[in-house]
Amino acid sequence: MKNGTRYLLIHAFFILSCLSLAASAVSVEFPDTPAGHRAKEFVSLLSGEFSRPLENLTVGYTNMNRNDAEGTGYRWDNTYMMPPKGTPAGGGYSTAEDLLKYSQALRNHRLLSKPYTDYFLNRFNGKPGDPYVPKGMYRVVGGAPGINADLAIDFVTGYTFIVLSNYDHPTAVNLAQEIVKMYGLN
Repeated sequence: MKNGTRYLLIHAFFILSCLSLAASAVSVEFPDTPAGHRAKEFVSLLSGEFSRPLENLTVGYTNMNRNDAEGTGYRWDNTYMMPPKGTPAGGGYSTAEDLLKYSQALRNHRLLSKPYTDYFLNRFNGKPGDPYVPKGMYRVVGGAPGINADLAIDFVTGYTFIVLSNYDHPTAVNLAQEIVKMYGLN
């Protein structure tokens, strides 16, 4: 990344945030184009009520608390540590069903064309069009205080493993690793 581009990105996000808040305050029609659809989604993401937690949201438990330097046990509820709504990065609001749909879309080339799916799965090594040769499981892990997730896809057997936890990292990762071992995969 070039020097200064991070600040440019933050500045661009700030401008888009201001524009989206202004657009939500008045009635704005967005063009029927991919950019217009993204702008409309961005406005809907930033508009709405942010003052209370979502209903039917699982509470996560964490040992990450600045008042507990020892970090013993999972005594802290993460309700007010998380953003009140999901973000483009997920924000702790993805479900097992969401992750399964992602897995299916990835396998069936609904997110990217086959050449670009292979390029993505090759971790951008080589060039688009180079075939993807599975070298084990494709794994994506993530989390936040009181949240941990592991998605593992085996393109050879067709298995998808999804483990979600309402405890800190690495609870889901460790369990997923054991499940993958039980199936004799890596």
